[in-house]
Amino acid sequence: MSEMHLDIGCGNKCKEGYVGLDKVQLPGVSIVADIEQGLPIKSASCKVVRAHHVFEHVSNLIGLMNEIHRVLMPGGRLEIGIPLVGMMTTDKGFVFGNGAYTDPSHCRFFVIDSFNYWQPGVVGNTDVGIRGNFKIISREVYQYPDDRFSYPSLNADIVLEKI
Repeated sequence: MSEMHLDIGCGNKCKEGYVGLDKVQLPGVSIVADIEQGLPIKSASCKVVRAHHVFEHVSNLIGLMNEIHRVLMPGGRLEIGIPLVGMMTTDKGFVFGNGAYTDPSHCRFFVIDSFNYWQPGVVGNTDVGIRGNFKIISREVYQYPDDRFSYPSLNADIVLEKI
């Protein structure tokens, strides 16, 4: 496969047209691997890496981002979906997204600007082990449109491009 589309942490809902990678063998999972131990994928072989509601469960985000940068082709995209702890808005002040805190398997938390650190020129970003940079293509913030939760659930979809 020359231009792989990889869905990491897909669970049993791998996106159509993607290769599913998860820690557990489930329907739709083609590669079973622990993403905290690296990605068993050839360097520069992915056109797109998708990680929806995965990063909040990862203890070594810098290591995983380095691995994603390694497997992406030049100009490849990283599509991220994450819960947010909150954000400032012009009309409502601070919107608190405590849905990010309610899942006991979450080991890290995000704000809309959390991935700014992977852009070139951020002071000190190489000091913490970042090995590759990305350009932010888009950021979209949304709340779940239904009443599945009894607490505010604030989320973001972020698209990065490998530089």
